[in-house]
Amino acid sequence: MMIRYPIYNLVYIETVIIGGSKRKGSFITCTLFPEDKVKELFDAATTVEKLLSNMMRITAVVEANDELRAELQKVNSDDRLTIARIDRRFRAYVMEFKLFLYHWEKYISDLKKINKKYGDLYENLYRTITKAAYDTCEEYVLATVLRNYVVHAYDSISHLHIDGGNSKAYVLKDDLLHFKMSAAAKIVVQKQPELINLAVVAQKSLEALHKIQEILIEYQLTEDVVEAVNKLLNAKKIVDESGIKADLWFALKEQKPKQALKYNDGMIFQRMNRTKDNSFQEESLILPLSRHGVDINCKPLNWNGYVGMATFINEVWEEGFWQKLEKKYGKFAGKSFCK
Repeated sequence: MMIRYPIYNLVYIETVIIGGSKRKGSFITCTLFPEDKVKELFDAATTVEKLLSNMMRITAVVEANDELRAELQKVNSDDRLTIARIDRRFRAYVMEFKLFLYHWEKYISDLKKINKKYGDLYENLYRTITKAAYDTCEEYVLATVLRNYVVHAYDSISHLHIDGGNSKAYVLKDDLLHFKMSAAAKIVVQKQPELINLAVVAQKSLEALHKIQEILIEYQLTEDVVEAVNKLLNAKKIVDESGIKADLWFALKEQKPKQALKYNDGMIFQRMNRTKDNSFQEESLILPLSRHGVDINCKPLNWNGYVGMATFINEVWEEGFWQKLEKKYGKFAGKSFCK
């Protein structure tokens, strides 16, 4: 008699307490759900995976801004080393600022290859809201100019003012005006004071990115995504009620490998863990296989992320999707964008 191995499996690592400290045991197959339900969880995780990734797009920009502000608070000297450190922090910010926009452009470009109609609508929305930011937020324009400025090896800091925990770094307006830029950008630069505060540029341009991010994410909240999140949250409720204490969950799908592979004890995933002293430590995770010579498509299940996403969805949908957007942004144009 031929044995049928399940194609879809749900596995977890149970956290155990030994001697007062938490330790992770080996992977355990979860039997709370039949295979057809595990398949639904796998498909749901696939649906929301890209949305979760996009929701994190802004994180790097936020952290770069926080690091710049923290560096300015530590300043007690205007020596060249101090200036170089702050300059590096600001360079990191404007690079992340631009990468945020590039990431969205690439995502939309890739989306158009899959669904051109939806991708074209998304692209039109992206161009409309970024133009609104450019037209209504001067710091957004300045961040764009300064990113190009530092890419051409110019120093972003012309002057450093020491004031305890409230020190300020400036770039001279005249220095920027000698740099090549669009006519529209030059008009914005000419309106600035002689000393342009870089921390203000970072903070206010970041606020503009937050608004761009919110609109682009809300546009992704289709019925399919909402349904997928609900399925995952219902599964989380069942898991919580079962009493299983595990912080690592994976939905696995076995599939034909591109090349014949032989596994002895399971597939090994490499993961980097941050330790208490902020260094990194490598850890191998061995996932169980039901049979040898198969390939594994692995979807980590981020329960906390799904909870956060559900909260965000509820906030958007309680007023109505586009009604909320129009109420907040007035059809994505004009000065309403910066309110």
